[in-house]
Amino acid sequence: MSTRCWAPLVLIYMGWMMGRLDAADTIHLHQPPQTEAEMGHNVTVNCTFNYNGNTSDRMFGKFYVQNSHQKKEYPVDVMCQSAVSSDKPSACHLSHTIVNASPKDENVYLCEVKIPSSEGSIEVRGHGTNLSVYAEPSLTVIQPLSPLVSGSEATLECRVHGFYPQNPSVMWFHRGAPVPPSDITNHSTQNNDGTFTLHSRNKFSPTVEDHNTETVCQVSHPVWRYNKTASISLNVSYGPITVNVTSDTDAVTNGSVRVTNGSSLILRCVADGNPRPGTQWLGGSIKTAHHEETLHISAVKKEDGGVYLCVVKNEYGELNTSLTLLVTDRDSNDKVSNRGDKALYSLAVISIILADQGLQPQGQEPLHDDSGPTQDVTYAVPKSHKKKAKRQPAGQTGLEDPQLVYADILFPLAPQSVSAMDEVAMTIYSEVGKKKEHNANRRDQAAVLDSIYTLAELPS
Repeated sequence: MSTRCWAPLVLIYMGWMMGRLDAADTIHLHQPPQTEAEMGHNVTVNCTFNYNGNTSDRMFGKFYVQNSHQKKEYPVDVMCQSAVSSDKPSACHLSHTIVNASPKDENVYLCEVKIPSSEGSIEVRGHGTNLSVYAEPSLTVIQPLSPLVSGSEATLECRVHGFYPQNPSVMWFHRGAPVPPSDITNHSTQNNDGTFTLHSRNKFSPTVEDHNTETVCQVSHPVWRYNKTASISLNVSYGPITVNVTSDTDAVTNGSVRVTNGSSLILRCVADGNPRPGTQWLGGSIKTAHHEETLHISAVKKEDGGVYLCVVKNEYGELNTSLTLLVTDRDSNDKVSNRGDKALYSLAVISIILADQGLQPQGQEPLHDDSGPTQDVTYAVPKSHKKKAKRQPAGQTGLEDPQLVYADILFPLAPQSVSAMDEVAMTIYSEVGKKKEHNANRRDQAAVLDSIYTLAELPS
């Protein structure tokens, strides 16, 4: 065969070889550099390229990962779609699906395509896709590690379970204010499935004011879609801090209440404590233990009078208060009322007596009782304790200039028909001072004296 006959065949072969070389030069595999997968879900890594050769050519694709231990390969099919126009390349892709992704699947996945031929194989690789797995917590709770007791150190633990990766950010809030980092400690442990559990602890000393307030634990991580929050309403235990006795019959005044003989009486003893304190009534005419907040006497008798004690107690403390029950006859109510009025005005009566002695306070007009001062004076008998005074010139008082004076104001108790304590006392303090008024235009100088008074009800 002449050379002229071989020439067309050579040209065809050279053109075919040039086409294969052009196809190899123009194949570039494209992979996304990063992809994320939620733990327990499926995720697919993809690889694409354009191919100028014949789509009927045999192609082999695979994904592989390589770490320090071993190289894992995952063979896959290469799918190509012919271009509409013959002058455009075909679009090809290959993919690998990871089922039920877990932290152990994290790696860089590289794709590889190989097109074999007797004239020469084409083999290209991608740059790889980095797969990261994340898991959001399945449980976030706050619980105290021991009972919260007022004044004692306590610890709250915020437990966050089943998250990945580790090292989330933790913030605590107590009554709306951030908790100082110095009061917080964090510790993580890894679970069998590769996830982590966070134990964040907040140490503090609760107070009575912390009872029923809210404490919040907030946990976040850059790969989580939402922050995780847990809260707790604090249940702080404390002993009784207040106890108060009230009466439905009459107002409780200065620790006592008056009730008419034969009438009904209801006393209530209320205390603040957590847990709720138990109540016990003692004294008076109580013969058996009474453990209710309300003490009810349907028909009061004279022998019911006396001192009643309300005791409140829980495991963290005890408190008590007393009340004096005064039982009066019906026909003596007016007398008792009049006696009370005189007792209330006993301090004013002292002013009258001091005025009679020439010791009326400066700038105050003498006090007068329209009902008759002589009658009221019998309810206020001042007793002065002072050193003997030197004889003073006419117009001056007999008290030494800096001398302190004490006065006891005595007034009768209720009539004998009233059953009461032997003595009910109340002390009223007033500032003691000694003043003088100097007036060059006046011949007499008045000494002004303030005293300390002790009020004491004594049996008649």
